[in-house]
Amino acid sequence: MAFSIIGRPRYEASPETLELWAVNVLPRFWQRGIGSRLVERAIRYAASKGFNRLELWCIEGNLPAERTYKKLGFRASAHRRSSSNITGHTLHETHYIKTISR
Repeated sequence: MAFSIIGRPRYEASPETLELWAVNVLPRFWQRGIGSRLVERAIRYAASKGFNRLELWCIEGNLPAERTYKKLGFRASAHRRSSSNITGHTLHETHYIKTISR
C-alpha cells in the first residue's frame, strides 16, 4: 500500500542531516493521509536519533507532495536538480529542508 525510505544523504551534507529518499503510496490509497503519516514518522525517527535536519527532493509539479511537505514544515531551498537515471525521462526536482527541534 505505501512505504518510505530514509537514510544518510546521497550528497554532501552535515552529519546531523538525514534524507527522506522516497515516499510512495499506491494511487487507490491517496487522499487518506497515509503519505503525511509516513513523513511525520520519518521526522520523529530523525529526531529520536539526534538528527536536527531532514531533507528531501520532490519532483517538480507533484503538487500533492509539495503541499504535504510544506504543511509539515519543510521549505523549498534554492537547489534544483535534473536527472533521467531512474526513469529514462528527465525529472526536475526541488530540494526541501526541515529543521527538527529536539
